[in-house]
Amino acid sequence: MILVISISDQREGGVYNEIYKIWCLIASISDQREGGVYNGAKPKTKYAQSISDQREGGVYNYNDTQHDALDSISDQREGGVYNVRPCICNFVCSISDQREGGVYNFNRPRSQIACSISDQREGGVYNQDGLSIEFLKSISDQREGGVYNNMVRLMSLIKSISDQREGGVYNIQSPISRSL
Repeated sequence: MILVISISDQREGGVYNEIYKIWCLIASISDQREGGVYNGAKPKTKYAQSISDQREGGVYNYNDTQHDALDSISDQREGGVYNVRPCICNFVCSISDQREGGVYNFNRPRSQIACSISDQREGGVYNQDGLSIEFLKSISDQREGGVYNNMVRLMSLIKSISDQREGGVYNIQSPISRSL
């Protein structure tokens, strides 16, 4: 179960990521100049730095056994976002240019592709994996939809990117579901 909350208000919230048995906190997107991004996991704290200054840093995530590098949020026109792990490689590209790229997520043993953030009015977001096609819709129109992710055995709802002041971002997956 992964929960992302409070993009709705950058001053109040933060981003929470709950995976398996660990709880990661990414805070201070609320103030890019003051905070930075902190990712605290178990058994020790991970530190991702420099969303606080998009031109200087990038985002780096260090943990116990691996090095996760999120690079080039520092310059949206040059980089993209890279997440490198020992076993899998998740590649998110072209937030750098919404009109050219899209967002791609590759992992192992299958490849998932999320496309069309590149054009919010035309596409939506599509996620293809080995067994099914997952459809993330309505980033294409922030005021109408939200983001819906339909999978084979469950439906995950990501809501209110449509209005950052009203909603937040919710991702509900099995076997448990949370909505804050």
